[in-house]
Amino acid sequence: MMKVRYATEADYEQMQVIDKSITKSEFKRWADNAQVLFIYENDDFAGWLQYSYFLEKTPFVNRFYILPEFRGLGDGKLTLLIWQRQMEERFFDEVMLSCEAENSKAQKLYESIGYKKIGELELADHTEFVYKKVLPKPDIDYFLFVLRFVKIAVKRFVRVINHFDFTIKLNNLLLILSVLLPFWQVIAIGVTALNKVYPVVLHFV
Repeated sequence: MMKVRYATEADYEQMQVIDKSITKSEFKRWADNAQVLFIYENDDFAGWLQYSYFLEKTPFVNRFYILPEFRGLGDGKLTLLIWQRQMEERFFDEVMLSCEAENSKAQKLYESIGYKKIGELELADHTEFVYKKVLPKPDIDYFLFVLRFVKIAVKRFVRVINHFDFTIKLNNLLLILSVLLPFWQVIAIGVTALNKVYPVVLHFV
């Protein structure tokens, strides 16, 4: 049975099975921002997906790899569908990815789940085909929507508290405040998405 979960910093060594070029600090940054999915088949590590944001606004799959012994089981397709659903629930309008021009199997997979080729990227040693898919608007209950963003905010707050050293000096409090800033960014994202999906005006007392 296939399972997909977000990677953590502790998964760095496992990822090295696939790509040894990734630095530990780079992987930690992705993991801290929930930008890495690990794929398992019957509890065995089967592959991974890593994404970032094209022009800082569109989710773009940078790395997507299934180990050879687990190919043909449908894990790649299901992982993409799970990732897409997550992006839908975060109110993104579209997602993007690319693959080598010679990788016809990947192209067939992407096109089978609704991706459209929008261009080509000429790199030093090969050509990449770029694909895009427009996502449907999520059918999400208002209450569940609010709960989702509250959950994200609480997790971030707990992460900060767990790393808080109560013996620090006062001048180090500025560092703590800089870590807490993303908490308010979560609230801002929630308000923006809410106004996008629901035609309401929010008033703060």
